[in-house]
Amino acid sequence: AYIPPIPPLSYRAWSTYTIQSWTMLCFRHVLCALAPLSTTAVEWAEYTRFPTACSSTITFVIWNFALFPYAYWFRLKTPEEKKRFFNFAFSFRLVQIHFFNIVFCVTNVAWSSPPRPLQAIDLALALGSVLLYMSWYLGILDRLGIHLYPVFSPRAVWWMVIPTWTFLLLSYGLTFYGWRRALMPSITTTDDTTTERI
Repeated sequence: AYIPPIPPLSYRAWSTYTIQSWTMLCFRHVLCALAPLSTTAVEWAEYTRFPTACSSTITFVIWNFALFPYAYWFRLKTPEEKKRFFNFAFSFRLVQIHFFNIVFCVTNVAWSSPPRPLQAIDLALALGSVLLYMSWYLGILDRLGIHLYPVFSPRAVWWMVIPTWTFLLLSYGLTFYGWRRALMPSITTTDDTTTERI
């Protein structure tokens, strides 16, 4: 078992959740650009609205508020290690996929296509997409001994696997609630000029 080093431009990077999320975001950008020309593009843009928003949000939050701080403050011991990791984390490519991804996501999901209230089908599509990814990860990568996310492996101890999977599913639910509130249309009252959420 091993965690393989993946060069930034390697095709193997597409096996990671982060790059899958980035690819979905780019795909939806293309769909929104084609929307005026194709009803099929409009339909698929709607199918991918929340899966794109969810995976981008989770990537942004987990990296910037969990993985990066944990690795920097607790896993790296020497100033040299911290400096190399800091330079790596703030390289152009990683800043794009870990920080600006949320900027591109908000632009894409809430502005480039007309916002609409999210529905249960949106959450189901997002859960389906992550379960599809986890099937690929557990069914192929894990069996090949490629452990990108060891805590998701059934070979890990149960008290790590169960909370991790539970947290993943709960994070999708919480992200759905947050984006549902963000995309809720506003209304203007007749007696004043203020707007409020429905």
